[in-house]
Parts: sequence; C-alpha cells; structure tokens
Amino acid sequence: MSIEWDYDVPEPLNKALSDEFVYMLGMRDGCTFTFSSAHRVGNWLELKGIVQHSVVGNAVNLNEDDRTANFLRTARRFHPCFERGVWVRIADICWCADAPHGS
Repeated sequence: MSIEWDYDVPEPLNKALSDEFVYMLGMRDGCTFTFSSAHRVGNWLELKGIVQHSVVGNAVNLNEDDRTANFLRTARRFHPCFERGVWVRIADICWCADAPHGS
C-alpha cells in the first residue's frame, strides 16, 4: 500500500506505514530511531516499537541481552524508551533505512 505524500520520502519510510519490520531513521538534529512501524497524521509520523534511540551519537540500546546492559539501565533515565511511541515531524527526517542491521 503506497501513501500519497506532499513531497518525496524514502521508500522504506513509505513501507513502514504498512509492513511491520525493523526500520531506522535519522533526524535533522542528529537523533536516530530504530522502530518497527509508523503511522502518519498530516505532517507528523508516529513511530512505534522503538528498540533504539540515539541523541547525537549517544545510543541507548534497549536489548537487555547486550553486554553493556548495566550502563544502559542507567542511561535510560536520561533517554526515554518511548514505550507508547514518539511523534516526529516528517520535514525533519533526513534518511530512513529498511532492515538497518540486515535481514
């Protein structure tokens, strides 16, 4: 299912609206999000299933099996995990990838 956009967007972003999988996008300010699905409302995109969020290179991996889990538990106080999703402005998205870690 393809969605009509007001401007060009990367195909993985369009795919994230109808195919739940693993996607990653980068924002204009350097933040990145790894997520499983998206929902568009006007000029905004709701990202769901956030599994990783980084703020200017400070990644917070939410995988408890990670060998750095102790550090990440502490870091979560400062980096929200967005359990209910996060809304981003579409115009501030710079890039998007489908299966960023391989499939």
